[in-house]
Amino acid sequence: MKLFKKILSTILSFGVIFSSSLLLRVFAEGGGKTQAVSISEIPATLEECCLKLDELLREKEELKEKIKAASDWEIGRFHLGLGLWIRNNWIYPCPYDKISKLFYDNGGGGPDDMSHMILENYRNYLLTGESAASVEDFVIDYEFKVLERLGGNLTREEMQERIRRVIENRASRRNQNSWWCTIL
Repeated sequence: MKLFKKILSTILSFGVIFSSSLLLRVFAEGGGKTQAVSISEIPATLEECCLKLDELLREKEELKEKIKAASDWEIGRFHLGLGLWIRNNWIYPCPYDKISKLFYDNGGGGPDDMSHMILENYRNYLLTGESAASVEDFVIDYEFKVLERLGGNLTREEMQERIRRVIENRASRRNQNSWWCTIL
């Protein structure tokens, strides 16, 4: 049992070190420090997310090209770098406000799904110059693609109904602290 705990501890430590070093490598500013974001700078819409990411990555053209070239599922490669930065700076500081509230109110999943959807939308923005017009439709499309990939057999209409029920359920639990536990 002690050996198992030691191995698990080593694996978890490696994961934290790896993700931290990846984050610092992607967002290194001068002395190896990451930029801090004030609450007022957190975007409230998908379009604002795209504009803020453009500003953040203005000197990181290679990273933007990698994001552009990624498929919907290859966006997951950015989960521990840019995705982690998005969660730590835009989602966790304001779980009931700004962009997290927008996703939450429209049936989006937890913080990991939110950062993935933000990155997927940013990729589409880089390719087309436009952000998703409707967060609700974007969330339904995302959840539908996830379900399809997992071998689910719901129609788009059934997925819309499922997400509508999630939204109603969340509205009835509005005062709970752990809102991300009510995902699909």
